[in-house]
Amino acid sequence: MRPTKPLRLAMLGILVLATTSYAQRSGDNGFPSRPQPHSLRIGIREDGTERPIAGAEVQAHGMRGATISGTTNGAGECFLTDLPTDTYQVSVTAAGYDSGSGNIDLSADSDLVLRIRRNGLSDAPGGNTVSVRALQLPAKARESYEHGLKELYTKHNAAKSLTYFRDTLRDAPDFYEAHHQMGVAYEQMEHLEDAENEYKEAIRMSDGQFGPSQFCLAALFSGRKDFVSAEGAARKGLESSPQSGLGHYELARALLGQGKLDPAEQEANISLEEARKLPKAYLVLAAIHDQRHEPGKVFHDLTEYLKLVPTGATSDRMRVRLEEIRQEMQKQNSAAGNPPASPATP
Repeated sequence: MRPTKPLRLAMLGILVLATTSYAQRSGDNGFPSRPQPHSLRIGIREDGTERPIAGAEVQAHGMRGATISGTTNGAGECFLTDLPTDTYQVSVTAAGYDSGSGNIDLSADSDLVLRIRRNGLSDAPGGNTVSVRALQLPAKARESYEHGLKELYTKHNAAKSLTYFRDTLRDAPDFYEAHHQMGVAYEQMEHLEDAENEYKEAIRMSDGQFGPSQFCLAALFSGRKDFVSAEGAARKGLESSPQSGLGHYELARALLGQGKLDPAEQEANISLEEARKLPKAYLVLAAIHDQRHEPGKVFHDLTEYLKLVPTGATSDRMRVRLEEIRQEMQKQNSAAGNPPASPATP
């Protein structure tokens, strides 16, 4: 079934949304434009026995760059507070255990349980790197860094956060994470050239091993339609962070922008496997399936997106698209003499 021209034009909006710049997506990605703080409860259990593990180091790294750490109590639980609405990759390390990781979208959930094994191969190579580095910061630098994170993610004052991150680098010049956070701050201020320079500096200082900056750089490149450079940055980031749902998502966007539909679909699906509640991956899939003239699959993709993000400006637009597709499918079924039944619009 080939969509009519009006439907094709409407679906072009999905492609645009799926390739929106990381810096410009506030309020247009299912998250509020000014993320609200949440609390996250993380339980750590021994795989196979369900025994709670005390003293485990837990780190939550958000797609927007926020990094918050904690330690599990005697009940094997860790409570992180004042987290902005975002999708987080959570990593855990504990003495005598493999490291582990998982993902959670705070727009939908607030609890996560991770199970880690004794004496095996690591599930998340390098997952504890940032946590260890943050703990080793000089007291003054760590205080400045925490103030900067608070200004950036809780008070939403990107300009003021830059002062604290500069202070962090003054006292800890090798702490490349501060350059990454400055990049995030500049993005929020829409100073994209400065943001790019800060991400590149974080990448340089980490010898190319800091995936989050590579993914943010890929998003910037996609935003300016430089999909070849975006693909390169995303692939480089995945070398050090192969389990990043965000990394596979950014690679999917870059491949989609180049018209490489099959590998783009594969990467979008991997993104959903690594971060099952990454809403915009469904928009990438919708754009892919639209280009293949598969309205039934587009309908499914948008339905799944709206399950995860039922409200917001993007959701309103996608609900309109969904109704247009539903009506078109009904017309095609009627013309073919098929039963008029069609899926209900969420």
